[in-house]
Amino acid sequence: MLKGKPARMRTAGSIHAGGARRVLMSAVLTMLLVVTTGVTQAETAVSHEQLSAFVKQAVHKLSREGDAAFEDFRRRGGEWFQGDRYVFVWGLDGTRYVYPPDPAAEGRNMLGLRDINDKPIGVWFVEQAATEPGHGWVHYQWPRPNELFPSWKSTYIERAVGHRW
Repeated sequence: MLKGKPARMRTAGSIHAGGARRVLMSAVLTMLLVVTTGVTQAETAVSHEQLSAFVKQAVHKLSREGDAAFEDFRRRGGEWFQGDRYVFVWGLDGTRYVYPPDPAAEGRNMLGLRDINDKPIGVWFVEQAATEPGHGWVHYQWPRPNELFPSWKSTYIERAVGHRW
């Protein structure tokens, strides 16, 4: 838990828990900064505006449906989980409730999560949601499976009002 902050929930693309608490939503997307060849990735890249709109839609869904939205968020190939773009949900205490790439990794506290350069991105995700205005970007480097060099990733975080978290 963050020092001086009450125990609340944040939705950062993944959430779970009980009680009416706040959550932070975040979508993770590998941005165009990834070293690739050819034009196709640039043509299919999602803009910051598109990604933040995507997260706002997920926050609205989560606020409306509560944890019933979790299964939709986890569905590979569905609206909320397409390749490197997915919604995950965390509690404000750092607990990961929805993590579509690896649902078995849900339920863990992620405050200690660090990127390849030892940046404390778990804490940064929570801080983006916990402090006003309750949304923002975190940019970091992350290793991709079967690739030699890490890729730049941009995560948009937004706080959501929970039902039973």
